[in-house]
Amino acid sequence: MASIKIPQTHVPSLESLIDLSQDNIKKIYDFLKDQPDGIGFYKFIESFEKRIGDKKLAAAIYSFGQLLEYKDVTPESISSDIVDSMSELVDGGLDDEQKGILRDRVFNILSFSKFLVVSNKAQKLIEDMNATVDTNISTDVRILFNESDFTRRTALLLHKLSIRFKSKNGNKDDFDLNTFHLDNNDLIELKSQIESALTEEENIRTLNKDIFYFIEL
Repeated sequence: MASIKIPQTHVPSLESLIDLSQDNIKKIYDFLKDQPDGIGFYKFIESFEKRIGDKKLAAAIYSFGQLLEYKDVTPESISSDIVDSMSELVDGGLDDEQKGILRDRVFNILSFSKFLVVSNKAQKLIEDMNATVDTNISTDVRILFNESDFTRRTALLLHKLSIRFKSKNGNKDDFDLNTFHLDNNDLIELKSQIESALTEEENIRTLNKDIFYFIEL
């Protein structure tokens, strides 16, 4: 029995991988060779679809490429397990020729997908350090009246900062919502802090450009 369980959603993509022409499979190899260390899932899918035109196959490649991070696995062992799993899932199994084609192509794809190891480690680091945060600032006008002078209207500008926070172990829709009201000074201070953080980021990137390759997920 195969040690890798292929999600049913990826089975059609792997079946199509067997039937691809040599020219089309080469396009996939060339695309993978061009990818930088560390690329987020959505950016990978978008780039793959633009160049190759198959979002589902892109998702399958990204998924299996992440297996490379685990110890004691190699492209050879993963490709063999994927072939064994496919043989169990496909009606009638795979014949020897299909197994050989799929094994070779998955092996090559994994060999060219080692950049996904960094992607997976970076994603886990982000998940371990914090949670999903979604922010929004809305602005509102509140009109105030002076009882002794109804012809003159006084207005107050209010800014509302909403932060939706989900812990890494939270359920899919389990968000905590916090709302803060900001005046003009608060908004200026928040802007200053954001600009300072962006400046600090740029300084770090510039000072270390010859030492680190900073990835973008």
